[in-house]
Amino acid sequence: MFSSIRNYEYLQAYFKLVNKYKNELHSILCTYYKFSVEHSVYDKDVLRYGAYERVGKLSGYKWYKINLLPVAFITETHPVEQATEYGVVKKTETFAVFKDYSFMPTNLDFITFNIETQTNNVYQITNIEESYIGKNETPTFYKVTLKEQFIGTEDLNKQLIGEYTYNEILDKLMYPKESANITRLYMIQELYQQKLQNNTELSSGLPSYLEK
Repeated sequence: MFSSIRNYEYLQAYFKLVNKYKNELHSILCTYYKFSVEHSVYDKDVLRYGAYERVGKLSGYKWYKINLLPVAFITETHPVEQATEYGVVKKTETFAVFKDYSFMPTNLDFITFNIETQTNNVYQITNIEESYIGKNETPTFYKVTLKEQFIGTEDLNKQLIGEYTYNEILDKLMYPKESANITRLYMIQELYQQKLQNNTELSSGLPSYLEK
């Protein structure tokens, strides 16, 4: 009886800690290209996600672009040798972990860590591991394998159907303009709150101009 109570309390404490620190991971920001199954044209009967090419005029693929998305536990990249008809190609490989941002990753999603300018350093998700704890209120975490691809963000940006930004204040994906407005209002509120604290009389707890 007592051991089962201790186990139950341990599990409850664990779930509370997961929810408390789910946003406290040491993370870096990336630009995430989320593949859209609904808006893409591909041969789903013969080849899984089959198309003439991934990017370009012959591609029917479409993506959502998500800016400033935090991912954690990035590892050092190391080369992976692959034999092709053109010789041996060395691609770099790394890993990343992120919590559920209201979408599931797919093997046609891309990530780039250059968030300001165009780049050819793009990584494709090739393997997905999903955590399962068994609690609905506990967030899901994904560990993904990232392999470098010879695709540029300039080409990916030509096949976008929508753009979002991760807003850290509300912890959700939003349209870029809405996210920028919320961030601006939050900074204004913080500024006025700091000014109010600096002009508060310790004796009464009221702003100095109200006491006069």
